[in-house]
Formats: sequence, structure tokens, C-alpha cells
Amino acid sequence: MRYQAFGLHIRSTLDLGALPIAGESGPSDVQILVGPTPAHLDEVRQSGLCFQAGPQGYLFHLDSIGRFFAAEGRRVIVEPAPGADPASLRLFLFGSVFGALLHQRGALVLHASAVATPAGALLVAGPSGAGKSTLCAELLRRGCPVIADDLCALCPRDGGPIHVLPGYPRLKLWADAAAHFAIPTQSLLPVRPQLPKYEVPVSAPHPAPLPVRAVLLLSPHAPGPLTVTPIHGFAKLSALTAQIYRPNLLSAFGSHDTAVPHLLPLARQAAVLRVERPPSPFPVSELAAAVLGQLP
Repeated sequence: MRYQAFGLHIRSTLDLGALPIAGESGPSDVQILVGPTPAHLDEVRQSGLCFQAGPQGYLFHLDSIGRFFAAEGRRVIVEPAPGADPASLRLFLFGSVFGALLHQRGALVLHASAVATPAGALLVAGPSGAGKSTLCAELLRRGCPVIADDLCALCPRDGGPIHVLPGYPRLKLWADAAAHFAIPTQSLLPVRPQLPKYEVPVSAPHPAPLPVRAVLLLSPHAPGPLTVTPIHGFAKLSALTAQIYRPNLLSAFGSHDTAVPHLLPLARQAAVLRVERPPSPFPVSELAAAVLGQLP
């Protein structure tokens, strides 16, 4: 099958679920194959409990899910564990593995979700659990199509502004967030078995790259009332740098010099807004209205 995501044409022997189907003509940018992966990398520059990264590529493994090997920004080998479910394979493939692959290709990759607004793309960044997908679900309800969820690939288009590329057309919502939006979960796939977090398909995602107009930084555990504060000057660049997805991979792949230079033009073109909100309850409707009201 041929698919498209992150501005790439992908040929895959693995079922990639809701990913948009691409035409059959023309070369592919990325190939995804099912097969044996390397046992280890010969040269390791960065490593952790579940991964090794270096000039040869990126090796990621979870015993109950499988092994993944991404190399040269062009190919991914998936070796599923016995009994691994397809949703779990896609979760890690379009998270850690594609994040590494995009770093290999020299894209600027942020840990963020994105929606399309009349003013341009709004990126919603923050740590895991900050409420990125929940806020995007509320913005979607207000007529802002989803561009990407949890992983944003950014690059200039035709030498012009920095654009965000359409990613996987879904939102990952916990059961309480799905209930808030009256989304029944009985027919949805959990992102992993026995985990009350669900893959919610997006029926009409934004289909094309869009210039970034603003970046929202969620801080979920601040005491006091909801505040939305613009960031200015050099602090914008510092705040955006902190949102790079798995920044240790830049040195592992030698892609620092191609990805990081995109940060300065992004800081110049986009507003950066810091959100401080109480951890509970999440005033998602109030926040969405405040953010849309502050977009330049």
C-alpha cells in the first residue's frame, strides 16, 4: 500500500490504518517493511532503556510490541512481537520511530499537536499529559481542522515561511476527555490493550502544509487561574527549543545543523503563548476561546 504523511510518500507492507492513501505513481520517499531487525547497532551515540541511535540508524524495542529499525530517513523495518496488536504497532511507529525518521531527514520535529485556524496553523506543545489532544479536540469542535497529533514536522516551503506538515489523522483521547466531548468509545480502538486511551479518527483533517501562526505552550500544573501570556524576544527562541522532540537524537544522527536553523525563522514568524492552568478541572472551552481570541 502507498500512503502519505508528513509530506512524504510512504510504501508499506504493514497496514497503517487511517493514514491517507497516496496515488500509485511516482517513487516513494519512505519504505516500511515487516522483517528481521538488527540485534544492536555497531556505533551507538545515544541510548536508553528502549532504544539505540547512531550513524547506522535508530533501533527501538518493546518486548510486548516488537522491534523497529529506522535508517537514512528512508526505510523502516518492523519486527512485531508474537501477538502484538496493530494499534500498538502504529502507536510507536508514528511516535518514537517516525520522530527519529524525521530527525534523520533533517526536519524540525516538535512534541506538539496542530490545528488549522483562519490565521494559520496553531501548534499546541507541552509535556505528555498536558492536554494537547484535549485542547485540539475542543478546537476541532469549533471548526479548526486537525493537522497533526503529538508530533509536528516543520520545514520551510519554497524558501518561504515555516510550515507544519499534515501528520497522522487522529486524536488520542483518554476516556474522560472522550466522555466530555460525548464521543462513544465502544467502537474505538484503545491505543494499547487495557489502556483507557483511544484513537479517535479525524474525518476531515487539514490536507496540506500550512504556515505556523502561533505556538501554544501548555503548563498543566500551575496554581491559580487560567492565564495566556505572550512570550517575546530571545525567550521565544528558548521556549521553542525546549519543545524539540527527543533532542538527543539530533546529535546521534548529525542532523543538528539542518533542523535547528529553522527555529529562528519560526520564532520570527509565529507568536508564542504560554498557558498556565490549574491541573483540574481543565477549563478547555475557556482556554480555546482565549487562545482563538489572541491569535494575531
